[in-house]
Amino acid sequence: MKKKERKFVELFNVTGSTLVEERSETLKKCAEEMRKGKEIMIRIKEEEINIKDKNAIMFQVYTNNNWKLVGYVRKYKIKKIMSAIRGSEIINLILRMPFCVTATGRWTAEVEVVKQGHWLGNDYLYKYNDTIKFD
Repeated sequence: MKKKERKFVELFNVTGSTLVEERSETLKKCAEEMRKGKEIMIRIKEEEINIKDKNAIMFQVYTNNNWKLVGYVRKYKIKKIMSAIRGSEIINLILRMPFCVTATGRWTAEVEVVKQGHWLGNDYLYKYNDTIKFD
């Protein structure tokens, strides 16, 4: 009998949400809906056409009958999340309650990602557009 692999959780900050007003406003609306008890659907996917980083991984929420970009995975976590996506290891994504960054008045959030098996470590040497190799 095959042993079931354990599940592991990691929090991912949504980066870039405070830089673009539309993303911030979308997260503010998500917070309002969550306070009313509504669950917000969130997904994570590779963004094929990103001129800053060909490896960009974006967070999108489902609102008003379409998927809206709210931000990105921080660059030092790209390799670990890409490995989980390509390995079909992600079990669940949960948008944590968005919050307002007092200094800017813009909104951001964290996403709880549950996956099968251990997470790879952070890659603090990653630079935009690096070739990502999985051992």
